Amino acid sequence: MVSSLAIDDGTAHFREPYSAHAPPLDDHLVQFYESEDSLCDVVTTFLSAGLAAGEPAIVIATEAHRKAFRAHLASTGVDVEDACRSGRLTLLDARETLSQLMVDGAPDRDRFHRVIGGLLAEKSLAAGHVSARAYGEMVDLLWREGNPEAALRLEQLWNDLQHQQPFKLLCAYVMGSFYQEASGLHEICKAHGSVLAFAPHQLNPRPAPVASPAPPTESAMSSHAEKAVAGSFGELRRAEQELRDRQRELRDFVESAPVGLHRIAPDGVILWANRAELELLGYAASDYIGRNVAEFHVDARVAGELLARLGKGETLQNFEATLRSRDGSPRHVSISSNVHWRDGKFAYARSFTRDISELKRNEQENQHARTRAELLYKLVGAVVDAGNIDDVFAAALDALGTALRTPRSSILVFDAQGPMRFRAWRGLSDDYRRAVDGHSPWPRDAFNPEPIIVTNAETDPAMVSYLPLFRAEGIAALAFIPLVAAGRLVGKFMVYYEQPRVISSQELEIAKAIANHVAAAVARFSAVQELEQAVRFNEMFTAILGHDLRNPLGGILATADMAIRRPESEKILKPLGRIISSGQRMARMIDQLLDFTRARLGTGLPLQLKRIDLEPLVRQVLDELAVVHRDRPFRLDHSGNTNGVWDDDRLCQIFSNLVGNAIQHGMAESGVDVHIDGTADDVVRIRVHNMGSVSPELLPRLFDPLTGGERRREKSNGLGLGLFITQQIAKAHGGQVDVVSTEAAGTTFTVFLPRVAPGGEKAA
Repeated sequence: MVSSLAIDDGTAHFREPYSAHAPPLDDHLVQFYESEDSLCDVVTTFLSAGLAAGEPAIVIATEAHRKAFRAHLASTGVDVEDACRSGRLTLLDARETLSQLMVDGAPDRDRFHRVIGGLLAEKSLAAGHVSARAYGEMVDLLWREGNPEAALRLEQLWNDLQHQQPFKLLCAYVMGSFYQEASGLHEICKAHGSVLAFAPHQLNPRPAPVASPAPPTESAMSSHAEKAVAGSFGELRRAEQELRDRQRELRDFVESAPVGLHRIAPDGVILWANRAELELLGYAASDYIGRNVAEFHVDARVAGELLARLGKGETLQNFEATLRSRDGSPRHVSISSNVHWRDGKFAYARSFTRDISELKRNEQENQHARTRAELLYKLVGAVVDAGNIDDVFAAALDALGTALRTPRSSILVFDAQGPMRFRAWRGLSDDYRRAVDGHSPWPRDAFNPEPIIVTNAETDPAMVSYLPLFRAEGIAALAFIPLVAAGRLVGKFMVYYEQPRVISSQELEIAKAIANHVAAAVARFSAVQELEQAVRFNEMFTAILGHDLRNPLGGILATADMAIRRPESEKILKPLGRIISSGQRMARMIDQLLDFTRARLGTGLPLQLKRIDLEPLVRQVLDELAVVHRDRPFRLDHSGNTNGVWDDDRLCQIFSNLVGNAIQHGMAESGVDVHIDGTADDVVRIRVHNMGSVSPELLPRLFDPLTGGERRREKSNGLGLGLFITQQIAKAHGGQVDVVSTEAAGTTFTVFLPRVAPGGEKAA
């Protein structure tokens, strides 16, 4: 067995000895490269040749090289995305793949054959047993990390794998790793079939003819290769050292030059500045380099025209201007200019800036404090003088528009039913208000929520569903300012802008101060309203109690008197029945008073839970009422399972109240329909329907206590608390009562009862 070395056109090809069982000479190549472009050219040619021949290709490289290879392949006409999707091209990370092979700092043979060998076999099989091509940089990573033993071990594993299955392999090393490692270069060359050392023009090189009839010894060939490579490295090192010396001299010269110098990128960013430049402007390097030149230097033509208008002065001092910093915030500067004249005319000006932002910031903060004090003073006066909450809202929108410089704003407040509703607004369409009425970005029980600022609605993910509405309304930016009283959320401010906008910290501070005053006013007016309502309830309660208890009590006394006057047993039955009926009415009133008191005090209604069947319970209520109201038809039907864990006495109250209400306010000939729906697993629904409607004005407060108490109540059977107590009993069971009423369809009350009331599991 012999080795061969040929050098032609600056390319060294080193041949290792091989036997009949070894892979072909050109199946294991190594590329030594100096530049990334030359590496990309070689690898692209290697990969594209294989792809064109139907050979699957595997690349194991760094992320930067993978991106470069993809771009180079695409530029040669290869559909890289299609090749990756079809599995003809596989791109792997060199560092990640290497980590799968290492054990105790060295590549493990079994892991290598399982990971790399398995992947090559899989790709070859998928391509119809076509041999694959592989390019790898894992050996280079090991060499550059100072682990040459592991690198050579990995090269040997590649060679061993080629003895077991056919594939072409190209490895790459950066040339700079071998400047001081001639012996290492020799070892790497020995591990490969072909070496592409300096200017690779082909990836399947042919060995040059050997001149002498007898092949040279391996020692002679190795020495020849080392001398050739070492000579080239020596020239390269000398050239690099000379270049570094010249660069250092030039850098020292410009750094210590007496004139100010700087280097600027095409986009205006300052890349470098010498000491004279920094001393002239009075900036540290970190405050100057990396910023745009427009932040520091004024265009000479503009400065010259300004100076010419002012006269032939030598300098211009304290000319102030506002520039924009990198973050877009205003930056205040004082511009100075050294002016040069020639023949009485302006020649040029060296203009520069000094930062006076701190002074301007102090002035702005003082102005902000004055503005804030004036706005809040006016608002407090308006709140004190306001006769109602709407006057407060109007004054708040005026202050908010001035503070945040927008003509469009609104105030929303929680109503009794729960949602936030518009109470005051400026510059908003009816369609927009209808679309967002009731929306709140915070839950009602949120404690001290923070403002939400949307500087650009188009780019904010949380605003995606509202974009069509914002575009139609011309809203590009907006802010949600919570109204908070004693930590409790009561409503919100909204401000709107037609263009994307950043709300400054000073503006937000004023907005929050306004919101605090408005929230306090809302809480104050709500407390006054609740107090007035409590007084009204007490007055109504006294009047109703005096009126409604007087009648049954009078009936009892009159009937008792009649019983004394008519002692006959037959004739006394009817008066005694009236005594019992009136006594029952009084008992119901007393029960309602007790339940109302419990509900108002927040102690809740007591429940005695047990498992019951709802259908016979409702039927019993209807049968009792049918005895008294013989002219009214009652219909009951049910479906599904009507069993549950409830308080039967309390449910009798519910259905007695609802059916009694339907009898009192419904049409006599249509009667009352009751349907029990037990088809759901977790809830039972009971609907009570009668023909007859509730006025739209009364419907929203139908379940409020004493509703309708202002009307005469001669025919009433209670204190006006029946529906209120019905709702409270349903809530105590974990359910609720809803009502729907129209003139055409009549009125339907729907009771929702969970299959098991809270706390009823044990009772079940």
